[in-house]
Amino acid sequence: MNATLPSAQTPLLIASGAQAALCLLGLTVQWRYWRHRHAPTRLARWPVRGEDFGLAALLTVVTAVLVQTLLVQLFGGLNDTLWQLLVPGGGFQIGVLLGALISALWFLRPRGVRLPVTVNPPPPPVRRPFWEGARVFAAIVPITIGASFLWLSALDALGIDAPQQELIELFAKADAPGQILALTFVAVLLAPLTEEIVFRAGLFRFLRDRLPRWIALLLPAVIFAALHANLASFLPLFLLGIFFALAYEYTGRLIVPITAHALFNLNTILLVLCGAGQ
Repeated sequence: MNATLPSAQTPLLIASGAQAALCLLGLTVQWRYWRHRHAPTRLARWPVRGEDFGLAALLTVVTAVLVQTLLVQLFGGLNDTLWQLLVPGGGFQIGVLLGALISALWFLRPRGVRLPVTVNPPPPPVRRPFWEGARVFAAIVPITIGASFLWLSALDALGIDAPQQELIELFAKADAPGQILALTFVAVLLAPLTEEIVFRAGLFRFLRDRLPRWIALLLPAVIFAALHANLASFLPLFLLGIFFALAYEYTGRLIVPITAHALFNLNTILLVLCGAGQ
């Protein structure tokens, strides 16, 4: 007699198999990265003044708040709970992108800042950034899975309740195609673009030329993880922040961590839709 699996369990089993395959692939990519760990960084120094960077950050935040307020006023009357939660977050991220664009044109141009002289200029950026971003994504999957397991086990042992991220819960509750598409747009396109511009192209790149490298790596990663306001995902997000910064530094292309970030979020969404996050 042949036993058949319940149809509801099939997507979860497929997702679990895909994660196992990704982990094996990621370990292989990690080994290749380790072999080339002494390769020179490809990210050029950023001669921007501290006061200009501060003004750019202030303008970006103000623009984000204004755009968020405008969109809430325009679409705040929607009755659906998911849309009410999505509009403020999406509006803020759109505002960040607009503010960052204005800042780049207005404040963040080189103005004769003198940085420490390097003996050798960095090599040119990588030529296939999307492919490199996919490799970075594969490399971080086993790390984040292991870190998440250890972190949640530690929180559970300490008796600390750690609910899921709000966006994951929204995906789990979404039941209309329009809701899922809107959430996917924010999570896979808007959030990676916004967060990588702010934390890697902005904060990390500014700090790495002015502070010890370990501080430049750790501080933006801590802020990146903390601003997600979710204890359950703090350690995995912190590690993601470090690895995205390293990917940016060693490839010289921001599209590399953006791609890796987008694929990581897409992978999480697919797991939730398959039932892994419920």
